[in-house]
Amino acid sequence: MLRKVKTENGEETISLLPCPFCGKDIARFADCEQVRACSNWHECRSAKYVTVICSCMDNGCGTSVGYYPNPEQAATVWNHRV
Repeated sequence: MLRKVKTENGEETISLLPCPFCGKDIARFADCEQVRACSNWHECRSAKYVTVICSCMDNGCGTSVGYYPNPEQAATVWNHRV
């Protein structure tokens, strides 16, 4: 599914594959402050790290990838999981 995210160059559309565990097509981008599961989320105020998560708010399983410096890197890791 295509997701719109804000990047350093403005708004960009990035494709995210369905969750590799539950198969739902509800993955979302989130930063450390939104998820607060990151052990160093207080440090995210200076550098907005991004993750992709299977949204629990949409009845997803909560699977996520690690935190990355930009949405493109997080999406690449999410889309290459098996």
